[in-house]
Amino acid sequence: MNSDELPNVHFANEETAESDIGSAELAALQRTESRQVSCPVTPQRKTPASAPALPTPDTSLPPHSLDAERCVLSCIVGHGVSVPDNLTPDDFYDPKHADVFAACRSLHGRGEGVDEITICDELRRTGNLEYVGGAVYIGEICNAVEVTAHFEGWVKTVKDTACRRRSMVEANRLLKLLGDGGDPLAILQGIDRLKNHAYTFEADDDWEIKCGSDLNGKEIPMPPAILKNILLEGCIGVLAGPSKARKTFTLLDLALSVATGTKWMGCLDTVLLPTSTLYMNFEIPDGAFERRIQRTSQEKGLSSIPANFFYLPLRGKKCDLERDRAKIVRIIKQIGPKLVIFDPIYKALGNRDENKTGDVAEMLAELETICTEAGVALIFAHHYAKGNSSFKNDGERSSGSGVFTRYPDAIIEMVPHGKEEDAYIVKTVLREFKRIPPFCVRLRGPDSVTYVLAPDLDVTDAKGAKAPGVSGRPKKHDPQQIIDYLQSAGKPMTQEEFRVALPEIPRSTLQDYLKGLTALGQLERGEDKSYSLPQHTSMPESQE
Repeated sequence: MNSDELPNVHFANEETAESDIGSAELAALQRTESRQVSCPVTPQRKTPASAPALPTPDTSLPPHSLDAERCVLSCIVGHGVSVPDNLTPDDFYDPKHADVFAACRSLHGRGEGVDEITICDELRRTGNLEYVGGAVYIGEICNAVEVTAHFEGWVKTVKDTACRRRSMVEANRLLKLLGDGGDPLAILQGIDRLKNHAYTFEADDDWEIKCGSDLNGKEIPMPPAILKNILLEGCIGVLAGPSKARKTFTLLDLALSVATGTKWMGCLDTVLLPTSTLYMNFEIPDGAFERRIQRTSQEKGLSSIPANFFYLPLRGKKCDLERDRAKIVRIIKQIGPKLVIFDPIYKALGNRDENKTGDVAEMLAELETICTEAGVALIFAHHYAKGNSSFKNDGERSSGSGVFTRYPDAIIEMVPHGKEEDAYIVKTVLREFKRIPPFCVRLRGPDSVTYVLAPDLDVTDAKGAKAPGVSGRPKKHDPQQIIDYLQSAGKPMTQEEFRVALPEIPRSTLQDYLKGLTALGQLERGEDKSYSLPQHTSMPESQE
């Protein structure tokens, strides 16, 4: 019999051996009874013989959506979307769909790929291939949808209709118990089961409400740090810089530093003990990338490339995080690294647009899921927007959507230095830690590709940075007046105090000067909105 032609049977009118059915029996009956049950029927009260009987409600098929079930299976089998953890075969109304999904879960549980061929092999192994319609039907499922953007919505539809069906089963049992004068304890248990099904329908399985009072007196440990005072395990970071700033060499330096427990760029502390790292290279040809690994290792003075440094050559291989997330998590769990590097991130966009907030947010959410599921820290490389970025605020220099720099937990920016070629000012914007004071780096030597600390360079001298208002015809005022006055005053000053002390500077120009000097790092703005000169200290050797 076709699944769309199931008989309309009221479960409440069927006889059962026991009035109190336990959870084990309920699970065994879900795939049969829930497909046969209609909307709960209100039991008729006993009436005098002269009174007309109450009409019996019309019957209908229980809630389901065969289209949503087919779309979910098509995304998994035909498009490589990861098997959702919150669905079970019993959630599917059509028994054929349930068997196909069960095969998907079996393959996923064994760490094997899920596609049209492997699903057919798995169904053949379990003896269900011909029952579901053979390889032809599996092919039809694969081609049921062309895009997977609505996958989560289809999953929710399948889950919600399954919860409604289970609620109806419990409701009918409860009505029968009430109509037959059943055991009060059994009635209460039935009410509890009905409430549980209703709650499952209302809330997602992976959402958990917690009570703040549970934190009283609780010692909450800080996650392990991958980069001391910068990046924690389970968090996302971004290294942003202009084109040809040797970002790949810089991230290779980071990966080898974490793998060997040494300092990054000669000054930033990594984990105390060496740990595995995985570098996912999307851009550099294999041979060129391997030469870069060798060269970086040699410049760091390593006797050999460590065995706990892994790399994944992906140039020429299209990556879609929505499709490949499960594969990436599986690879990470096999290797066991604590740091994963994506270089560059735009290669993982797939069909998304880096200028669209929604597209970028979806992609970075996939990265966040990878961090959570695999228990790693993740850093990706990103490029600056075109034009002079030196005068922009920290964390706002990257190209594309602003989500690229709002989403990560740690932003590390390389700003070209104004006095020396191939030297950079390194700035940070951090979520969990206080900002590290800006510091300068330069290449180790004329032919080097990695950076070391340059304490002799001025951290405020960014390339192309011009204070606002100094271009064009000569002015009667200069932003240097603000610096000079602060030095002579020896204390922080507010904007209003500057207006009184420097009346020759118009109000709007003064505001632009203060904003520009702060963006350049030549002033610091306090919580009380006062301005002061920064303490230009170089990055300490060990960040202690």
